[in-house]
Amino acid sequence: MKYYVIKDNKSNSHQLVEVNSEIAADGYFISPEDFQHLQEVQQQAYKRNNLVDMNSNIIFTIANIVKQSRYIHVDQYITLIEDFINLFYDCKSRTTKVIYDDEFVSMIYDCYIARHGVIDLELIQMILKELEKQ
Repeated sequence: MKYYVIKDNKSNSHQLVEVNSEIAADGYFISPEDFQHLQEVQQQAYKRNNLVDMNSNIIFTIANIVKQSRYIHVDQYITLIEDFINLFYDCKSRTTKVIYDDEFVSMIYDCYIARHGVIDLELIQMILKELEKQ
């Protein structure tokens, strides 16, 4: 099992406000209900992959990067964040490489763009190949 540091959850509401102010210019918004749902998706993902603890800040990191995608529409934003959360933990559980979360999310995003917004097994394989190059 891999262990991750738990971030202070007291700052989540403040971070949600900050992230919403950043993503609002692109027409996106994460409601408190959406954030709670994303936290549940995250818990399921790290438990499914036998990872312990969680970094709730990864939701904000993902939210900030996926807003750049030309392959989504406003109504797909939360779903894409869910997909990235699952990709993040699925791929983290398949490697022993050490990489900062921000770098890893950027790598996932770059692979996602290279695959023209297609999320499938080939994307996971591409991410893992890129990770091994690190």
